[in-house]
Amino acid sequence: SLMKKARAIKGVKHIYIRSGIRYDLTTKEYLQELKHHISGKLKIAPEHVNKNVLKLMNKDQGDLKKFVSGFKKLTGRELSFYFMVAHPGSGMKENKELADAIKNLENTESVQVFTPTPMTVSTCMYYTGMDPKTKKKIYVPYTYSEKKQQKREVVKKSFVIL
Repeated sequence: SLMKKARAIKGVKHIYIRSGIRYDLTTKEYLQELKHHISGKLKIAPEHVNKNVLKLMNKDQGDLKKFVSGFKKLTGRELSFYFMVAHPGSGMKENKELADAIKNLENTESVQVFTPTPMTVSTCMYYTGMDPKTKKKIYVPYTYSEKKQQKREVVKKSFVIL
């Protein structure tokens, strides 16, 4: 509603979303308004495709395939994607699932290796090796070599090197 109100202000020509949106929290009405606020591609951060990893990231609400097809139909615009490897809960099996899923997506703009940052649940999982909600042990890729291997596998399948 804020974007709609801002667009209605006399003299305002454009208001663009530059930093991306949480695709998993969008509604059809939100997308209808959003199409007026995109210049070029819209950035989204699905971060992963594995349901368990997404649950650990607290991003397990959306349906990426449904969003991508609905977004293109509704707006006629392109998306660019950001993904993360080596997040707590993501071993080589989950990483392969990610690599296989994103090889069909155009515009994968970035693949980042998880880096613990202060005061986040993901960092808590990284240091304790467990899911703080369930208290169950989770796999955490700690070694530099595995983190780089996960990134290499995803990048190899998602980027065309010219």
